[in-house]
Amino acid sequence: NRSSSIIYFFKLRFFFKNQEKISSLTPSRLDKTFQIQELVFHHIQQLRNSENDKETVLQNMERLFEPLKNDLLNDQEIMHEQAMKLAAVEIEQLNKEAKAFIQKTQNPQDCSKAKKLHCKFGDQACGFACMFQEYGICMFLGIGSGRVVVWDLNDMLSYPGLKEAYRDPSDTCSDLNGTENAVQWKGNRELANGGNQNEDIVKVTMNNPYQNGNTNFVPWKVPDKFLERIQRVHSSPNLWWIGHVMSNMLRPYPHILVEFENIQKEIKFASPIVGIHYRDGDKVTTGESESHALEDYMRHVIHWYEKYQLRHPGEKIDKRVYLAASTKQIFTEAKEKYPDFQFITAPGYVTMNSQDRKHPAAVKSIMFDTYTLVACDFLVLTLSSNVGRLVDELRQTIFPDPNYSLVSIDDRYWYYGEAPQFEIAIQSHTPPSPCPKVGYGGKNFYDFVNKVRKITCEMAFDVGDIIEVYIWMNKGYLYGGLNQRTGVVGLYPAHKVKPRLASAPYPI
Repeated sequence: NRSSSIIYFFKLRFFFKNQEKISSLTPSRLDKTFQIQELVFHHIQQLRNSENDKETVLQNMERLFEPLKNDLLNDQEIMHEQAMKLAAVEIEQLNKEAKAFIQKTQNPQDCSKAKKLHCKFGDQACGFACMFQEYGICMFLGIGSGRVVVWDLNDMLSYPGLKEAYRDPSDTCSDLNGTENAVQWKGNRELANGGNQNEDIVKVTMNNPYQNGNTNFVPWKVPDKFLERIQRVHSSPNLWWIGHVMSNMLRPYPHILVEFENIQKEIKFASPIVGIHYRDGDKVTTGESESHALEDYMRHVIHWYEKYQLRHPGEKIDKRVYLAASTKQIFTEAKEKYPDFQFITAPGYVTMNSQDRKHPAAVKSIMFDTYTLVACDFLVLTLSSNVGRLVDELRQTIFPDPNYSLVSIDDRYWYYGEAPQFEIAIQSHTPPSPCPKVGYGGKNFYDFVNKVRKITCEMAFDVGDIIEVYIWMNKGYLYGGLNQRTGVVGLYPAHKVKPRLASAPYPI
């Protein structure tokens, strides 16, 4: 019809207009790629010459490489932004469909006839983001099995005030009547043999996400009705779906968000701004993550502002950084070491008693940091952190594809309780000294993680090999994992693999 033809015409005109912009960047990008190739080759030759001072060669290489790299990355980001403009219509439509589907499952027309899943929390040692990651497991299961998720946030011994900060998953069906006699959820294997799928109310007690397995409806599996469409327009379909589930589960009351906006104005939070979630304290000492100096974070902040200046030549830029950390010492260190940057953080009345999980102030402090980080233009954090991963998830429904505006200085993204991540080798790899086949068993989970993090050798693989991803083995250009065919654990070039996406039969 006529209206469809007009819409199609404008889409074509928009497409070709943007294609012209993208095409104009291509020769420049190819030129710069060739220049980097020659720069690296030339300096490698100089390093091989024993007469040259290696430190001088390396300094000269860094001096020439950094601005050229920033130029090339800037071109790539412009191309990505143009591509996102083309994809934005489809992403927006998929966002609407995902939100509508989730809300439909959680808001039945007749609550008295609805089946429910009572999510009960058992791990009282868990922190704020860890706790909601585990509640998220219930949400995936409830959405996939067509059950309304109900909870009582007052069950938690820590973080008093959560119930007053967050709405229930359902707006129409949140009463807990009958949950005291609910039977424990049984997984898909039991359901296939009769199980308890006909029970009106089942419960899941979250002591360990992996104890509630045997279900398709877990993080890292995308609804099969969405997968084909979202993978065409989004860099991480799995994370996109996780982001929707978590954003629809975690809904602060409006007055909380208004309060946070007022605090952000008070501390002069404004764009452009880079967010840092600086992780230290118990997470390092318990072995959950490695220690990183402030310089490890600031390296990426500096590079981002260098690229930003390229996009805004001649403009005076206030280089703002929102710094979320558990200690004030790092704030003082940042201002002393980087005087050209404006560091801001939550005001004292927000962070007071923030480390005492049983103090009422702790909820506001961690929530303010979380939602302020979500609002930053660019993020530098650790994805070994539950807070870091939660921030990554909540950004997915705000930006069309935010995955290139975040850098993790340790792990790749993962979700505790997810389906295993797999990648497929698209090129073969034969390193000069491949990893041997060695067992890496540990006394506990983090003992195993710390062992594989120390692996420096590369594995060999053939085209088509399936690799189970070990997200803790991340060097940025080298990933790590277990070759399913050979049983070898090792690092491998990131560009030689592609993700193997998994779906689940959600009742859409």
